[in-house]
Amino acid sequence: MRPRKLFWLIYPPSLAVLVLSLALLALVAGRHLHRVAIERQTSDLGVQSRLLAPFVIQALSDPEVPAVDSLLARAARRTDTRFTLIAREGLVLADTDEDPELMDNHGNRPEILQARATGAGESVRYSRTLGAEMVYHAMLLDPRGDAPVFRLSVPLRGVQKAILAQQREIFGISLGFMLLAALLSLWYTRRISVPIEQMRQAAEQYASGSLSLRLEEGKVEELNSLGAAMNHMAERVDEKVRSLARERNMREALLDSMNEGVIGLDRDMRSVFINRAACSHLRTREARLLRRIFPECLEHDGLRQALESALAEGGDSEHRVQLDGEGTRHYAVSVTPLLDSSEQVIGTLCVLNEITRLKRLETVREDFVANVSHELRTPITSIRGFVETLLEDGGADRETLERFLGIIQRQVTRMNAIIDDLLELSRIEREERDGGIIDRQTIELFPLLDMVRELFQSLAAERKVKLKLDCPADLAWSIDSHRIERALSNLVENAIKYSDPGGQVQIQAWVDGSELQLCVRDQGIGIPGADLPRLFERFYVVDKARSRKMGGTGLGLSIVKHIARAHGGRITVDSEPGKGSCFQLRIPSSLPGSGTKQAAAQAGSG
Repeated sequence: MRPRKLFWLIYPPSLAVLVLSLALLALVAGRHLHRVAIERQTSDLGVQSRLLAPFVIQALSDPEVPAVDSLLARAARRTDTRFTLIAREGLVLADTDEDPELMDNHGNRPEILQARATGAGESVRYSRTLGAEMVYHAMLLDPRGDAPVFRLSVPLRGVQKAILAQQREIFGISLGFMLLAALLSLWYTRRISVPIEQMRQAAEQYASGSLSLRLEEGKVEELNSLGAAMNHMAERVDEKVRSLARERNMREALLDSMNEGVIGLDRDMRSVFINRAACSHLRTREARLLRRIFPECLEHDGLRQALESALAEGGDSEHRVQLDGEGTRHYAVSVTPLLDSSEQVIGTLCVLNEITRLKRLETVREDFVANVSHELRTPITSIRGFVETLLEDGGADRETLERFLGIIQRQVTRMNAIIDDLLELSRIEREERDGGIIDRQTIELFPLLDMVRELFQSLAAERKVKLKLDCPADLAWSIDSHRIERALSNLVENAIKYSDPGGQVQIQAWVDGSELQLCVRDQGIGIPGADLPRLFERFYVVDKARSRKMGGTGLGLSIVKHIARAHGGRITVDSEPGKGSCFQLRIPSSLPGSGTKQAAAQAGSG
């Protein structure tokens, strides 16, 4: 059955009950008035009959009294009543409205029969003689003999007119009460339905998320209590929603601030949450993944297979995957089932943790261990071989002994150089990692560079290489002089070693804007372009045979790179095979107040 509004459930039935009650009241009142009017009319006829009976009896017994017909005629004109005199046998002796000789025998009339039995009779019936509804009253003139019956009657039309007038009055009053009852019922119904409708509208607004509406107090105590309860509920729900919104925003902000990609999946594997890091890792937008079946949206087969495998296994699991695209990236994928309070699985949590840097560091560590082992194994093997030879051949001549000991000394020196370079590189990296501050002081560059030139002048002469210095005499800059000296020494030594006889190595220094430029330029064999990206890695050498012959450790350029980074600068290289190389060390100015800017300005003006 279709539900209806409360107004239509209360108002029409209540109005129908009121109308039916008033209608029944009017009907009962009309019937009561009809009965009372008939009884009153009958009573009036009885009074008239008792008043006229002595005169009728006297007219029947005394010849000197006027005839009965004339008596009854006079009484009929005065009272508008029909008078009839009926003999014992039922013959009509006299009648004021009809000719007695033409009238039927009235012996079987109800009022006549009752009057002869009890002395008086009454009836309301239709008169065939007059063709109208009549009220009759009959009385026996003398109960002791065969006296005639004296009957009085009046038409019921007059009584009905009076009754109709009264019924109209009652109907008018009832109609007025009905209208008043209808208005009162309408007012009462609306008094109940309007607050309930307001509560319904308020509940709909609460359901839509608008909790600011408050119900006003009315005149019905029960509805006021319900409205107050709804207002209190809205306040509590609003407070709870705000609290949940704050928690959700905090949770989303926390998840978005994470470097790990977090993806929440429901039981159907549809993604319900994806943080910013996950979109960044997967190189996609949130709209492409949210509310969609997550494995079907993935473009990376490795990640899809890892996720499907983890879901098939159940429980917590972790997989390593590799994502290709703009550079190879490595990830640790953790998959965890999400459980509700009853330990039922309601979804899955997938966390992407990028381990590319760890993978790279692991590779660097493995390469470092391999390179160190290789670089140290070569001199150790050589030393062990010559020592074993000397031990086995105790009678070696002095020339052979000196040659073997010289080789051992060179290998020991090379091992010591490797260890010193490793310690130096480790110290620089540790200070850089710990945020250590290098000892920067503003010094003049020319004496420092000239000292480096003098340091390698003998090596240059041995290699028949010209060593030239180009630096303004008044150039000053804020640097760690010890480390810059080490960096330049490594660059100059490499430049001399890899230059052909007759070549030239040039040390240059100048200021370019806010940077100090230190350049070591040679005319040597140059470096192939394929080797340039890895040139500053540890133990990386372009020509291993030549490097080993020259006594290089493979760590010099890596030390230069870290010294540049410790100064907040960088090292660049420009090289072409057969035409030489240019290593350029760029050192930015120090903080204001150290005098560096002033020195730089002076150097620029000089």
